[in-house]
Amino acid sequence: MNRRSFIKTASVLSAAGAISATNVANSPAENAKSAQAPPDLAALKQFQKILGYSDDQFKNFLQEPRNQKILSRIGDITKINIVFEVVKSEGCVVGHRVGEKFIFPRGGALDMRNSADRLCPFLMPPMTRLNWIIQERFWEGLDPNPLFYAGHCDDVGSDCGGWGRVVIEARIEKAKATS
Repeated sequence: MNRRSFIKTASVLSAAGAISATNVANSPAENAKSAQAPPDLAALKQFQKILGYSDDQFKNFLQEPRNQKILSRIGDITKINIVFEVVKSEGCVVGHRVGEKFIFPRGGALDMRNSADRLCPFLMPPMTRLNWIIQERFWEGLDPNPLFYAGHCDDVGSDCGGWGRVVIEARIEKAKATS
């Protein structure tokens, strides 16, 4: 298969996967309506306060279609945590060990109380990339578990002239109820 055929086939398969992930039982108009259901006013005001936006800034924020789409689904993301677990660690100067976890409630800021007690800055880039992929899939209404769920630190490992290598895997966990 030549490159052009491969790209065309891959595009068709990607589109088919995206279509099958949507709710085909409803009409397109019903899907659009449910995807644009706005959050309640109190929740919006709380969100505005969290962002520190003036009324004008928040008005501009709300006029962006992507933000409308995200806000229509924001309640659902509060039910999940994005978890990165160390699955391989060799020669890590920071001391990361297999089994350590880094938890991002609601895809947001790192939960420092329930995560490993240290985080190497060179392990952060793959977490950032995977977190963006997971959130993008989530906001699009797709299964948020990424197909490519693993990443590694920027060190190349001792077998390639570096010091070590740490590999992480991303997954979605149901968030525990908070009191």
